[in-house]
Amino acid sequence: MAILSYKTEQNIQTRNVLIGSAEEGLGRAQMGLNNKKTGLAHFIKAVGYIDEANLKNTFLAAEIYKSLGKAYLENNSADSAKFYLKKAMQITKNSDNLSLKQSIYKCTSEVYKKNKMIDSFVFYDSKFNDLLQKNNAKKRATVNLAYRTLNTPQEEAYSKASYVVMGTGVLTCFFIIGFVFKKRKKTANEVKKEYFINNAKTPELVLSQKLEDEILKNLNKFEHSKAFLDKSMSLSTLIGKMNTNTKYFRYVLKKHKEKDFKGYINELRIKYIVRKLKTDPQYLNFKISYLANESGFSSHSKFSAVFKQVMGLSPSEFIENINHNI
Repeated sequence: MAILSYKTEQNIQTRNVLIGSAEEGLGRAQMGLNNKKTGLAHFIKAVGYIDEANLKNTFLAAEIYKSLGKAYLENNSADSAKFYLKKAMQITKNSDNLSLKQSIYKCTSEVYKKNKMIDSFVFYDSKFNDLLQKNNAKKRATVNLAYRTLNTPQEEAYSKASYVVMGTGVLTCFFIIGFVFKKRKKTANEVKKEYFINNAKTPELVLSQKLEDEILKNLNKFEHSKAFLDKSMSLSTLIGKMNTNTKYFRYVLKKHKEKDFKGYINELRIKYIVRKLKTDPQYLNFKISYLANESGFSSHSKFSAVFKQVMGLSPSEFIENINHNI
């Protein structure tokens, strides 16, 4: 219900952030219920929304990448787990968010432990333990401070409280003045930004031939693996498996396949079922719903629509033509 309400949000970036956060929460819930594949699917969706919101370098993205990496690990996809944990680690590299870094190091050490890469496991496990000690020390310091405050003589406590209240009041005034100034400034900046977006040329993506060839090679492997028949296959999943990024992948796909991700996957699925219909006579007797499921489509109607778009005929008409020519 929350996601449905978020979809009515007018601001696209805000909408994507809200839905992405909600999907991440659903992923956590499903993993907690031991529904690992469902949890993984929600985390993949969350990454897609955060990427669309252009927040790839934020702590929110790092948290979701970490959750997705952990989900991949629990679904026995260590390479994909390592890819997203590395992205999360890069974001938090120079931050003081010790709790998040601790969690990322823990998950990363588990990936290497599962792959029996002892040196890497020891390295990240030691980083995890170092942060664990720092976090525990920080918590103890906070508890000790609270204890001393509770045991301070009452008169001294009142005096300190007065200074705190006065200081807070002054800071609040500065904050309000700063916020109003920033709001006005932001409006002007937004106008400039809108002008730039509407008038500036998009820089052409520069991609080395070696990297381009590597992505094409991985695409070829993907096509032969028939992994495109998996109903949960998404852009984020495929990019994770190929260890590349969205911009490079879309560039190569558009240049060499002349399609976006959705069109590419759909055509692979249709061509697969067409080969089956032409080479395996028993497929001519199957129901359309079975053919749809076999080729990775979620519904009969979606399969029929895409089939006609790719082949120029409906599945029934195509099968009838084959039977007629036998």
